[in-house]
Amino acid sequence: MSDTYKIVYRAVIKQCIDDLLHQDEVIRKDAIKYLHGDMFESHRKIAKYPEGLRDTLAETLLLSHSEQNYIIDLVNQELADA
Repeated sequence: MSDTYKIVYRAVIKQCIDDLLHQDEVIRKDAIKYLHGDMFESHRKIAKYPEGLRDTLAETLLLSHSEQNYIIDLVNQELADA
C-alpha cells in the first residue's frame, strides 16, 4: 500500500482522536461511531499505528474530561513518534 494511504489514514485517525474531546456532541458521537466501526481498525493497520489503540481510546472515554485530555495528549505524543 502506498505511503499516500498511510498519510491520509493517519490524518483521519488523528481527527477522530481530536473529535473524541470535541464540545459538539454530534461530532463527538460521530468520532465514537468511527472508533468502534470496522473501518477504524482497517485504517489503523494501514496507518501503521500500534495495536490496542482502539482499546486505549475506548477506555479513555470512561474517564473524567480532564483525565481524557491528559490521556489523549499522551496518545497524540506517542502517535507523533510512530
